[in-house]
Amino acid sequence: MKRLTLTLLLCGYLLPALSAPADGVLAATETCPLYQSKNKLTNPGNLQTTAGRQYQITEYLGRPQAPQWFRVRTTATETPLRWLSADCVDVQQFSAHKADNKKQTGNCNTRAQQDSFVLALSWQPAFCDLNGRDKTECRMLDANPEAIAHRQFSLHGLWPNKSSCGVKYGFCGEVKTKPRTFCDYPALSLSSDVRTQLEQVMPSARYGTCLQRHEYWKHGSCMTAQPDEYFAMSAKLINQINSSSFVTEFIARHRGEKVSREQWQQAFDSSFGQGAHRRVKLQCHKGLLTEVQMQLPLNLDAPLRELLTRAEPTHKGSCPSKFKLVD
Repeated sequence: MKRLTLTLLLCGYLLPALSAPADGVLAATETCPLYQSKNKLTNPGNLQTTAGRQYQITEYLGRPQAPQWFRVRTTATETPLRWLSADCVDVQQFSAHKADNKKQTGNCNTRAQQDSFVLALSWQPAFCDLNGRDKTECRMLDANPEAIAHRQFSLHGLWPNKSSCGVKYGFCGEVKTKPRTFCDYPALSLSSDVRTQLEQVMPSARYGTCLQRHEYWKHGSCMTAQPDEYFAMSAKLINQINSSSFVTEFIARHRGEKVSREQWQQAFDSSFGQGAHRRVKLQCHKGLLTEVQMQLPLNLDAPLRELLTRAEPTHKGSCPSKFKLVD
């Protein structure tokens, strides 16, 4: 809903300037202050833009074709949403984006319309316990107690989200519906390097049960027409989780045990920053942790720790106050 926020002098009359929600990213054209309050010109931490860097926008002030201010996400610990003068960005980018969004209103299968991402990670031992151990990747997990899937998270998927579509944003490529089985999707052409990276973090890709095809055709096709780009970014993100002290120390120490939400949150924040756990949804079934879903911002151009500071908080998920990490 639009709201009145300040007045402009125009043709001798005081007219209201409108503030409205916005999405997308804009590149700064110069170094400018990032204000906590644009009226008082307060700037805790003396935050400045960096010319050429992209900033995710959440709101604009003014007319769509002539905005005056943008509210952008920053890495500030105090009031991370800051105001940036429209004089400091390429306003034409914003006008074109708004026009394109108007054309695409209600369209939930058009590429590059996302406004955020979710990184979904599976805990493979629990997946196998709950879904039957007849899958090839589960039989291999049972046969090899030293398998890496016992020690780290597995990739479920990287999901572009469009808030106006809810869970319906997907199938933005040549495939428009889910086939009978995952292996009925068209095969993906991946470079040997990306395929190797993917097989290290997605057991089903390594053992031929085709989850990667579903994740690309349903989700990845809305991010890019290049499966290599989609899975390279997915691997980059999950590897930052799996190489963190959160996994190498906390998860390693508690495999096979019950942990509390408080323990989990403290350990996660220790690795990724105070309050980072508020961007994480924990999913459980029968008291077992099955999946971790991380809310991420639109622009994935930074280390995961920074991305989590830019993201919106999410629901805590379905896990109880204590849950088990199956070994």
